[in-house]
Amino acid sequence: MQANTESTSAKASTDKHQKSMMWLWGQFTKFYGGKAKNNLGVIGGEAYLIWAGTLRSFSFESIKAGLRATVSRKDTWPPELQEFVYLCANNKQKVFHKDFIKKIGSDKSSKEFAASHREKLKELLG
Repeated sequence: MQANTESTSAKASTDKHQKSMMWLWGQFTKFYGGKAKNNLGVIGGEAYLIWAGTLRSFSFESIKAGLRATVSRKDTWPPELQEFVYLCANNKQKVFHKDFIKKIGSDKSSKEFAASHREKLKELLG
């Protein structure tokens, strides 16, 4: 039974990530037009799969924050993967912090939550 639950959870996580990536590709097309297709390719293409694999560890909120940072630069071309990862990672701490504050504010067992996320906090806060 537990293996089935883990399998279902993994599938849900994969589906969620796939939706995030499709959204991101759509946004790149919206902001950069044909340059996005020329530079990044299409959904399911080689570049898309590389980006999807690289961004798997980022939450949708981090990906959105990375896109906001990308668009705010007003570049005329879509970013390279390493640039986008940097922008997502640079915003990851703020996103995690916002989620953490929401959780503490609504969770009576905030000490348990903080203890369970201590390593993640150390990593993000340096």
